[in-house]
Amino acid sequence: MKMKLDYATLLSPYPFYLPNIGHIKSPTLREIWNPDMTYNKYNFYLSMLLITSENFYERINPSKFAWYESLSDEDKSNVTMFDIITNEPELQTLYCDIFNFFFEENFIWDNNIRMYIACKESSADENETPDENETPEVIGIIHKNIFYDLLDIILQRCGVEKKDSADRPKFKNKMAERIWLKTQNSQKAKETTNNTNMELPNLISAYAAFGNGVNITSVWDMTVFQLYDQFQRQRVISYHNLSSMSVATWGDKDNKFDIEGWYKSIY
Repeated sequence: MKMKLDYATLLSPYPFYLPNIGHIKSPTLREIWNPDMTYNKYNFYLSMLLITSENFYERINPSKFAWYESLSDEDKSNVTMFDIITNEPELQTLYCDIFNFFFEENFIWDNNIRMYIACKESSADENETPDENETPEVIGIIHKNIFYDLLDIILQRCGVEKKDSADRPKFKNKMAERIWLKTQNSQKAKETTNNTNMELPNLISAYAAFGNGVNITSVWDMTVFQLYDQFQRQRVISYHNLSSMSVATWGDKDNKFDIEGWYKSIY
């Protein structure tokens, strides 16, 4: 099911429907900052969508990290986050909360079939007694075979790029692996320091202050992907305006100025 969503889908304010699974939202800023959600919880949810089984044992369940490290590369690849979830009731509940935020449907964990399921809501009158023998209609299922691809689609709708686990090289020994991990962690720390200006609250404030019909009151109705997209577009237009002023003053002897550059695709 590996799928790269097109620009039109990512930009849309409407949920993206996956047959037999459900409707994935690109949450609005208002939904993210809702007191029942909060920005910190949203970031936590994203981190859980990005986490690998190795990260889980290293950071969340370190008591089993030595066991995980003792496995062969082949055995490690067979330990997926979905496998971990099936044996961890707290994770089952956590991912249920995550899916219920990003989907229009409400999912529950079914321990009998070891999957997440969403059932059609009963249309019975509120005053009627529910029929205990009535089998609810399942309208969505999340199982192991689609789990990682599904998480990637959710992340795409939030403007987050998920790096393929294949990006990690194979090592001939533990020393080489430790050195690689150390350089990766150093690079991540550097990227975090350099990208503090790109954090979501700062982007909201900056974009709302810029104008163009959006202010600090109305910006909350944008989806998170729309904000990232429009902020990037504003950067392109600002650079284009600066270049056009330079050309108007000093000319364009080398014919390098692209008058149509402000509306070229940024995706």
